[in-house]
Amino acid sequence: MKQRYVMLAAALGLLLTWAMVPTKVQAQDGGFMECSACQIILDLSASSAPVGATNIEVDTKPCALLTAGDQKACTQFFTAYSPKFIRAIQERRAKGESYHQMCARMGYCQ
Repeated sequence: MKQRYVMLAAALGLLLTWAMVPTKVQAQDGGFMECSACQIILDLSASSAPVGATNIEVDTKPCALLTAGDQKACTQFFTAYSPKFIRAIQERRAKGESYHQMCARMGYCQ
């Protein structure tokens, strides 16, 4: 269970990368591990809510892994961005884009 929370926290880190870099970035390594991890994180994130859900429940339990001072910011971040991130992944999948293509755009896959 704890690993799932860590993976979801990592997914939100990918969201920051995705949101801050609108065009394709050069992969620093773009190796097998980075590419695989990215695809797993996107899949876990997308599967955390039903497709087409109008109200996505936000789970802020991963924030409990942080120090007390960072938990409030983490909770605010999860609450604000998790539903948008999940919907964006689901919309791209509905349009036929694979997780590999999404991760390539972010520079994690070649």
